[in-house]
Amino acid sequence: MRKLKRGFLAPKECLYKESDLIDNFYIVKNGHLIKTIQIELEKSNQWPSKDENGNIFWKKHTQEKNVTYTIDFKASDIVGYFDIISGNEADVRTETIDSVSDTFVLFINKNIFKLSNINYLFIIKIA
Repeated sequence: MRKLKRGFLAPKECLYKESDLIDNFYIVKNGHLIKTIQIELEKSNQWPSKDENGNIFWKKHTQEKNVTYTIDFKASDIVGYFDIISGNEADVRTETIDSVSDTFVLFINKNIFKLSNINYLFIIKIA
């Protein structure tokens, strides 16, 4: 029985998306994957001011901004590991991973990965 399997993704193809069931742990053999994160930032300031009757009140100004970050995964990077080891109760993905170019990945089923001693090697690499 082969534990390590392989797959190929074309450019713009989705490896997995947020809310997909957790199935595999992936190693990028060659190519380029990307994770895009959108963060909503909010900045608030307040200062004392007076109204037309001379009453003091706090004037507030809030500014919102959306920021997009990307995380690249290239040859020998590991993907999907955190969802497996985090003990996600819903057993679903918490991120979306897409291919940027032709990408070749190796993968191991999450159940085989959890049972094998191989996962300890990856913990050392991440730490």
